Amino acid sequence: MLRLRYVAALAIAAPLIAQTPERHTLRGTRVAVYDLVGDVRIVEGTGRDVVVEVTRQGSDADELRVETGDIGGVPTFRVIFPFDRINYSDEHGNYTISDLRVRDDGTFGHGAGGRRISISSRSGAEAAADLVVRVPPGTTLDLKVGAGSVSAQGTRSDLSLDVIAASVSLNGTRGNVRVETASGSVEAQDTDGNLDIDTGSGSVELSRVSATSLRVDTGSGSVRCQNVTADEIDIDTGSGAVDIATATARTVRVDVGSGSVDVALSREARDVYVDTGSGSVTLRVPESVGADVDLDTGSGDIDSELPITIQGRGRGSLKGRIGDGAAHITVSTGSGGIRIRRA
Repeated sequence: MLRLRYVAALAIAAPLIAQTPERHTLRGTRVAVYDLVGDVRIVEGTGRDVVVEVTRQGSDADELRVETGDIGGVPTFRVIFPFDRINYSDEHGNYTISDLRVRDDGTFGHGAGGRRISISSRSGAEAAADLVVRVPPGTTLDLKVGAGSVSAQGTRSDLSLDVIAASVSLNGTRGNVRVETASGSVEAQDTDGNLDIDTGSGSVELSRVSATSLRVDTGSGSVRCQNVTADEIDIDTGSGAVDIATATARTVRVDVGSGSVDVALSREARDVYVDTGSGSVTLRVPESVGADVDLDTGSGDIDSELPITIQGRGRGSLKGRIGDGAAHITVSTGSGGIRIRRA
């Protein structure tokens, strides 16, 4: 988890300011919250209003401002950071976001204009705003965070979490969730609702997830799924291993640029597609599953513990049938072996 750190000498000269949380309310079926730097916790609220509790952190935190009001017809909460440089670091002491554009109203994101702000562990103002966002069931929340962390627990709302460099964790959420992060890990457990996760760089770990649609797209980072139930699982990663264990799904699609793939199929599997540029592929298949298989490897061997009725075979390729052929399995790897194992 990303945490604000302060240079020791400055901390002695200017201790952290103890703040009593400020409370702000937003009313609407959809609301937006912007926080450039800070840890944000999303929990279920009561009544009709979204309640945002703000705790300021840092020796320069008294310069932060909070503004609320409609933007584009959406009730919006914004923390205004009146600095060009902000001092912030992760748990390893390293952090840099350069050339972040922030508008005067505190909004930022895709295509944003405004002034340039940098967030760095080297220098800058000591200020952050930690938030607790209480969201009533049925209210949609759009959250944007620059640096920090985001967690959602026990909510019954649709969430759109757009962060630049922050870890994201979901626990016990009920509702559709979209996560987009340029850099940061994503974890979800005990969730019920569609998940759409897009990371530039960062690992993804999912456990006890139930969804109609589960989509994960990572530029660089491993993906691990365990005890996942979905009609469709779609995973695309540029670089990183993919491990899908104890997953129940009719459709499974995995596309990996570089990295090994290990997929345990369920009896419900009907359409399975795995493509990796470089890396071995292991499929764990129940003996009760029948499937037409189309296997191809540019460099590597093919080995199956289940009997395959071979319908065609070439150098590094095999087409055949397991059992009644009710499902369809396609596996292609540029470099790496293909293994079919009994589940």
